Amino acid sequence: MKRLNDLSLLDLAHGSLLTDEEMKKILNVVDIVLNKRIVERIKETDLDRIEELEEWKVDYLAVELHLDFYDNKLDLEKKRELVKTSVLNHMKKGTVFAVETVCSIIFGGAKVEEWYKYGGNPYFFKVSTLGDMNNDEDYNRALKVINEYKNT
Repeated sequence: MKRLNDLSLLDLAHGSLLTDEEMKKILNVVDIVLNKRIVERIKETDLDRIEELEEWKVDYLAVELHLDFYDNKLDLEKKRELVKTSVLNHMKKGTVFAVETVCSIIFGGAKVEEWYKYGGNPYFFKVSTLGDMNNDEDYNRALKVINEYKNT
């Protein structure tokens, strides 16, 4: 069974309509408009109920809120936390707060230590986390997150 967000008019159209390229284009445009309206409704009514939302709605909100880092592989609770904190993280982007907040959500218990606290080079910092970094993929994902939210 298809979910509403997976449904396309091309799936519902009679086969004879799909032989006409113009009709396919029209159906695609209508799909885009309907999809946009679905997202608007989610934003209007469901952001305050994010804990109750289905995963596909959380994914839509992440796209609409332009999350700087969002990974579909994350579990639903982490996705919800990223969406809930997205506006604040956008406002605080480039600060220790934003890096710590997002890294804490994704990796668990992150802490940023700035260069002057550990005697490092100016404008550098260290990030520690309670999360497991078991391989290069985990490490590269952490770097990607940090680079999205740090001051450049």
